[in-house]
Amino acid sequence: MNSRPLALLLSVAAAAADRSSSRPLLLVRGGASSSYPGAGYVPPQRSYPGGGYVPVQQQPQQQQPAGTMSDAERVYVAQQFARPAVRRQFLARVYSTVLVQVLLLAAIMAALRGAPAVAYRLMPSAPAFLLLATAPALAIQFAPRLAETPPYGHLLLAAFTALTGVGIGAATMPLPADLLVRAAAATAAA
Repeated sequence: MNSRPLALLLSVAAAAADRSSSRPLLLVRGGASSSYPGAGYVPPQRSYPGGGYVPVQQQPQQQQPAGTMSDAERVYVAQQFARPAVRRQFLARVYSTVLVQVLLLAAIMAALRGAPAVAYRLMPSAPAFLLLATAPALAIQFAPRLAETPPYGHLLLAAFTALTGVGIGAATMPLPADLLVRAAAATAAA
């Protein structure tokens, strides 16, 4: 039995039962939120002279940091990912991206093996290329809006793959090619 929906239901029930907290139960992007009945709340069945109700105090709106999801959005994403078709589509995209990266890395390494003079010239700077490959990876990690913008995300991923390919290709130049093929096969099998 999948216990995730049950855990989500129990956490929502526990949060709803805890009326001492001033935090809203759900935060929705744009500032809307659910709020607990608090100090300014008057039940609808109690009316006052003059035929009106006491207005409910407005909760201060909480702003979410950019790039974060609200609770409702997290629940929606979890529900969508629970669907097998969505999960298969996501896995297909991830594996196809990794396949393209591995093929590009292999092509760069083969090109360096085809031009040994260039590879031996790059060999002393192989650690620098591998260190430079962290720059696009860090940009993807710490600038998610940039990574989500259509051309830049793919360009950052291609730069990471190319720099990694040059670094690994130059660093492994002195090794025999059959050893690299066996290592690649073992990695693919894992």
